[in-house]
Amino acid sequence: MNWYMRKLIAVAGWLAPFLLRGELAYDVRETVTGHPALVLKTTERLSRVQIRDSAVARSYDEFVRVEDLDSRQITLIDHRHKRFASRYRQQELGKQWAKPAPQFMAGVRVETTGTGAPAMWNGGPVKRDTILISIPNAPGPGEWRLEVDVAGNPPGYDTIKQRVEFARKRKDAEIEAMVNTLATGQLEHLVDVSRARAGRTMGVPVRTLAQFHLAAGAPILAAIGAELAGYVLMRIEVEVENLTTTVDPMVFLVPAGYAEVDFDLLKQEQARR
Repeated sequence: MNWYMRKLIAVAGWLAPFLLRGELAYDVRETVTGHPALVLKTTERLSRVQIRDSAVARSYDEFVRVEDLDSRQITLIDHRHKRFASRYRQQELGKQWAKPAPQFMAGVRVETTGTGAPAMWNGGPVKRDTILISIPNAPGPGEWRLEVDVAGNPPGYDTIKQRVEFARKRKDAEIEAMVNTLATGQLEHLVDVSRARAGRTMGVPVRTLAQFHLAAGAPILAAIGAELAGYVLMRIEVEVENLTTTVDPMVFLVPAGYAEVDFDLLKQEQARR
């Protein structure tokens, strides 16, 4: 998956808060398909998310990313090569936002067009939020349409609801702080994201579908065919499966004997897998 698509999935993650609290585990299936001009190949990745108290671990391909939501420490564990690296989230955010705004972010606008609409997914009722992300730059101009399906709370969720609300408010406060302090091309985008998050349906997001189409006149259409304007040229679907309260406590720990390495080095290796 290239850098551009990872950023778009990150946008979807901003709008759909997966960070829950308590004892919970589930699989996340990410599927990317599209026109060869935008997607090199169809990819599908299955990862396992496990949550225990304030720690969230996401595992795939012998790689684990653990974030403690209280201490704000992020730990990357590479079981294949027996390595690990740690960094506090404040340091990570500082490195991200110190960089110039990526060109494709300039002028990006986010708008919530529907919230809580009744829908069906995987044989059960859900509430669907719809978000539009307008992109004026390459590979656009075009638009992403996101559907976020939210299900009812899983068993035992009510007992940890207060901590979930605390995590949600802290996440919103982080975005508000960025809006108030950053003087970059991302300012309007962050304001839009903050508004979209404030209006979202609360619950457990079980599916996010993002579909991208190009507007008439987009430069890339000259190469792939002007008749494709308005058609879906990229599709990213993120689904939650196998929800359970069985959690492996060892997944959050760095095994003895693992070598500590540079965080950015391990982060790059994770992105390549």
